[in-house]
Amino acid sequence: MTKAFNDRHPFEVGGRRILDRLKSGERCVALGLRNARTPEIVRLAASSGYDLVWIDMEHAPISIETAASLASMAASLGLGGWVRVPEGMNGLVGPLLDGGAGGIIFPHIHNAETAHAAVSACRFPPHGSRSQNALLPQLAYTRLSPSDTMRRADHAAIVQLLIETPEGIDRIDEIMSVQGIDLIALGLNDLSTSMGYPGEPGHAEVVGACRRVTEVCGKHGISVIAGGAGSPDVFAKLVDLGIAPLAFVGMDTDMLCDILAQRKNKWLEDGS
Repeated sequence: MTKAFNDRHPFEVGGRRILDRLKSGERCVALGLRNARTPEIVRLAASSGYDLVWIDMEHAPISIETAASLASMAASLGLGGWVRVPEGMNGLVGPLLDGGAGGIIFPHIHNAETAHAAVSACRFPPHGSRSQNALLPQLAYTRLSPSDTMRRADHAAIVQLLIETPEGIDRIDEIMSVQGIDLIALGLNDLSTSMGYPGEPGHAEVVGACRRVTEVCGKHGISVIAGGAGSPDVFAKLVDLGIAPLAFVGMDTDMLCDILAQRKNKWLEDGS
């Protein structure tokens, strides 16, 4: 007989804890992964005080197994571990969640239809179309009744929708009519480009779009975060508008390039 599973596993509550912290105004820090393939990068992030790592399958050739492994390691260390899937590749969601991902980030959400498809991929019936799996890492591989497994796994899986186009901005009201969304994100790199202001996330019209999304989502009790702010100053301006204070410090590739240049310059200067 399996021992009763009374305590919530960190995998199960970690994502919700981040959302609660953001709603209370506590600043959290996230690291994006495109280059790293081993769990050591997650250990380094944890020891450096990061709260969340997200694995970018949209812009990097990362396998399902690697992405799930990195996300699972994050959860085991008390960090959030979320995966951004390529646009329209909702078939990856089930294996990623079954493998230990704590949340899924869906890019290029344009309307209620794409929002509903994203939520459905993460939720079990009757709230979605996720396929049954008796034992899940989020529940510490504890055997529960099917109804308890579905209910608790649904609660554990964070659904983050990424708004990156003027169409998504214009249709934010209908997007927010979809039940089961946990977090809305604004992708400022693509949004500013699609609005005609590439590389200008702090442009007045881009900031105005962010304000609109924040106001609509606030009526539904859903937090909004923003990636691609580009600088602490722009980020601070967005937080003043009501954007939740999740700071995307950068991608591992960007950080690696920066430190390579710094080390090279240091040794050239010291050796001159």
